[in-house]
Amino acid sequence: MRMKVQTEDIPAILIVDDEAMTRLQNEVICQELVARNAARTISAASIQDALRILEQTPVHVVLLDRNVGPDMDAPEQNGVSAIPEMLRIQSHLQILMRTGSKGPNDIVRAIHLGALHYILKGTDDSIVLAQIEKALSIAKIATATIGNAITSDSPDNLLAGSSSVMKKFKRELDQVAVTESAVLLTGETGTGKSLSAKAINAKRAKALGFTESPFVALNMAAIPEDLAESELFGSEKGAYTDATFKRGKMELAHNGTLFLDEIGEASLKIQAKILTAIETKTFRRLGSETDRKSNFKLVCATNRNLSEMVANKQFREDLYMRISTFAIHCPSLSERRDDIPEIVRALLPSVCQNTHVHVTFEEIPKEFFKFLQEHQIPGNIRGIERCLSWLLVLSPQTLRGRPQFDDWRPLIESKLYAEQSPVSAREMHASVTLTLLRTGKYNVVTDDFPGLVPTIDIVTKHIFQEALEKFPKRKDAAEVMGYSREHFIAKVRQFGIARKRPAKKKIKRKG
Repeated sequence: MRMKVQTEDIPAILIVDDEAMTRLQNEVICQELVARNAARTISAASIQDALRILEQTPVHVVLLDRNVGPDMDAPEQNGVSAIPEMLRIQSHLQILMRTGSKGPNDIVRAIHLGALHYILKGTDDSIVLAQIEKALSIAKIATATIGNAITSDSPDNLLAGSSSVMKKFKRELDQVAVTESAVLLTGETGTGKSLSAKAINAKRAKALGFTESPFVALNMAAIPEDLAESELFGSEKGAYTDATFKRGKMELAHNGTLFLDEIGEASLKIQAKILTAIETKTFRRLGSETDRKSNFKLVCATNRNLSEMVANKQFREDLYMRISTFAIHCPSLSERRDDIPEIVRALLPSVCQNTHVHVTFEEIPKEFFKFLQEHQIPGNIRGIERCLSWLLVLSPQTLRGRPQFDDWRPLIESKLYAEQSPVSAREMHASVTLTLLRTGKYNVVTDDFPGLVPTIDIVTKHIFQEALEKFPKRKDAAEVMGYSREHFIAKVRQFGIARKRPAKKKIKRKG
């Protein structure tokens, strides 16, 4: 007995054509899919009808006529010009352009605007059906990735990674989440401080059984000082010129979490007001004489050294003591390179949605993960997100508009290197690392460049010096470098590296 399938669970194919006979012909082609509940068809006689359907009904594939007749409301529209609007409404759509013209202009433009493929009218029905089935399979992948993006903010998915560093970090978040004390998140830009604050809020709500736990964020670096007070505490109508009634972030965060990002950018005046509010657990809206209470978990974040700012009188010591009861360091990417594949998996749904390029995690080349692990990626997690976007968008595409990851490496490298400041060859002896040698961009078109051989000698000498500093015994240093002891000593003499001898102890003579 065949189980009945709910209509809304069956992928929809939207047929857009102003000719009734053509719409019917396309429906007949799709009958095989309809018969086995693999798809259902919906028809529209105009662009406007199609857009209305897309606003109300989930659709997987659109069979779009290039010359669909214009509407009175939009006489300038045709099939090609409607593609961006369709993708705006449902970004996972796979659009198949049906055209009777073999001219390349409209075909190229349609693909450029986001259509998956084009089908010439008169093409054999079996080929058309095969194209529709391929589009359906791609649409299912796209729908799944978007679904993952929507559900990816659950407590367990906010912070990707299972390295020992991340396990320790997540344990710390769990421990501080249930306390009433403030938390200070420190670390480089792009290490996920905002995500960590959201994770604290979610873990806190789950542990304490809150049905609602608002997460309210305010970036102190993004608002002018004269607006910071009203943003934090709210305002009454008429409190200042053009002031309207407004609830502040502290009030909105009641029974939830207030996240103050870039707390180091707050002025000393605002710092004083924040301190008073968290000490008394009360605040006043601007223009009000009534004290209000708000019970919230305070989480602050910064990439600055607040201890130094306190010493330099740039940050209040009493506020620092209040917000840093539990200070947690957010690990940088260099501290957890093994987590990169998991980070990419977590980022993929949102990147697919933003770029309109939908691929599965399994399609990402393994070499891409290795590349990210071996290179210094600026921006930490944000840098990984950018590299992933470059991979999806800049990689060569097949005729069907799908990325093919055959020659992606030069594209990513060129983007990364273009953003790095040139390294003068004369400066290389001062600080050179293997990472710099792999990823550095060397400025050779200047008078500073001494030539290739001298440059190699500079680098080699530096490595020999480091080997001798780490392994004072030449035998041990030679073994690490892969040289025989004699060859190693010859190189040391060639570069004029002085041997550091231990200081002789002075012997006291008797008498």
